[in-house]
Amino acid sequence: MFTLTAYVPLVLLIVGMAIGVPLAYRAWREAHEEGEIVTPADVLSDLEEAYVDGEIDEVEFRRIRELVLGPKAAGDLPIRPRRGRDDPLWDDATDGPADPA
Repeated sequence: MFTLTAYVPLVLLIVGMAIGVPLAYRAWREAHEEGEIVTPADVLSDLEEAYVDGEIDEVEFRRIRELVLGPKAAGDLPIRPRRGRDDPLWDDATDGPADPA
């Protein structure tokens, strides 16, 4: 006669497949999906924020901008002024830009 314990491996196999197949598919899909394309404008916006916030100096900003855009295109774009002590986001306690949040 068949007992209930004879079906335990079959039940475990079905439960394992019900959980494992969706997890494996999700991992495969994440591994094969194309990443978001980073444009030069994306790189420059982050770079410009770092410059405006005082994290990098103007020489470094201009050097990296020329590497990303090329010397001709980089020379045509204006540079936003840095934040200074008269900026409302300036924090005197840290002598730097304040966190706007």
